Amino acid sequence: MYRDLGQVRLRDGEWVTAAVVTGPDEAWAGRLEGLLGHKGEPWNWQNSAVLRQPLGLDARFYLLHRDGVPFANILTVTRGGVGTFGHVWTQPADRRKGASTRLMELLLPDFATNGGQALYLHTGYESVAYWLYERFGFRSFAPQDGHMAYFTGEEGAFLADYFAGETAVIEPLTWHHWPTSQPLFAGAWPGYVRCAPLGLTGRHITEAAFLPLLRQQEVEPAAGTTAVLRQPETGAVCGFACWQWHPIWGGMVLLDVYCHPSYWDRAAALLAALSLPEGARVMAYADEDCPQKWAALQGVGLEKTAVFPAAMPVDPSRSREVGIVGFVR
Repeated sequence: MYRDLGQVRLRDGEWVTAAVVTGPDEAWAGRLEGLLGHKGEPWNWQNSAVLRQPLGLDARFYLLHRDGVPFANILTVTRGGVGTFGHVWTQPADRRKGASTRLMELLLPDFATNGGQALYLHTGYESVAYWLYERFGFRSFAPQDGHMAYFTGEEGAFLADYFAGETAVIEPLTWHHWPTSQPLFAGAWPGYVRCAPLGLTGRHITEAAFLPLLRQQEVEPAAGTTAVLRQPETGAVCGFACWQWHPIWGGMVLLDVYCHPSYWDRAAALLAALSLPEGARVMAYADEDCPQKWAALQGVGLEKTAVFPAAMPVDPSRSREVGIVGFVR
């Protein structure tokens, strides 16, 4: 669906048309795929998916165009007002004219008006883009960190409400979990090792990490490699379990589980929902000071085998280092 946002003036005095395209939209799909085609895979696949398929997401391409030819874009993908911000791009010939600034001025009020609550992104720390986002209210997760978040209200109140509730359901990973997993993996909760099979350590977003899993689901929708714990009232992803073949040790499974602090009691059920290869050896990692994860891994038969003390910095500023424990079955 195309919605005109009016005319905006660039720094050189030119007036251009601002608009938002909400996927799916076949009429604009090809034009936006062309504009963003430089990103390569899996982003081109992701853009085509949200532009051409009804995925149950609120995917909005905020753009500037001349007579229907787009030259600048910012994408938000949310569900329930929570999700990711990215694909910020202006064609080289139109840079330094304030195109991204004009889009930010339109996007953030529109996000709030449409029930937006939280947006998450990753960029280079202290890059030009970083300072643009910081000027509009995005804040780093931690000192010297290019991961940033934006909240329309107070962050603490949002997180308390988002993860509140007594009920939770376990289900395989779907597109719905792609935007709604950001608060869990970005949160300042205990636990440095959050999903070793996906390379998620420390406070990260899942925007890139989940895409290969979603693409694989198209080929093997019942593979049993993921299990998601979802809070049905808010849609929050409260826990996640996953396995993949170990990237170094052939024939060994690399397993992981991570939960919001209020939901670690469901970790055993998450692990039980996975379909591990019969007879395969299994390896997992946990923080030295994360007893909830230890209990979950030991509950499915893994045994502690090695300790790597004070091995990993918890954030880019190296404010603290944590020890890592290996488990094997």
